Amino acid sequence: MNVSALAMSIFVGAPHEHESLVSLGNLVNEGEEYGIPVLAVTAVGKELEKRDARYLGLACRIAAEFGAHLVKTYYCEDFEKVVRACPVPVIIAGGPKLATELDALKLTFDAIQSGACRS
Repeated sequence: MNVSALAMSIFVGAPHEHESLVSLGNLVNEGEEYGIPVLAVTAVGKELEKRDARYLGLACRIAAEFGAHLVKTYYCEDFEKVVRACPVPVIIAGGPKLATELDALKLTFDAIQSGACRS
């Protein structure tokens, strides 16, 4: 099997927060055993109002504290606060629906300028 990374969504502040974090910790332990990095995804589901820098920064930090090697999260206003709060590389999962390709490129540029990982 050719696996470059394991991934798992976490649900900070949701009804199944505890279970998702315990599962992340277990996945990190298994990944460490085989030398496979773990990507944590900060899931917000339909609760779009949680997509602010305070919530996403906290969720990313928690993922890193549970051992995730990198975190995938949503782009938001003040994204640099999200990146500063997280001790592992952060990649963007996207952001609000955009009208044009130029808008998407600007979002990507802004995320990288704010510290998002570029590879």
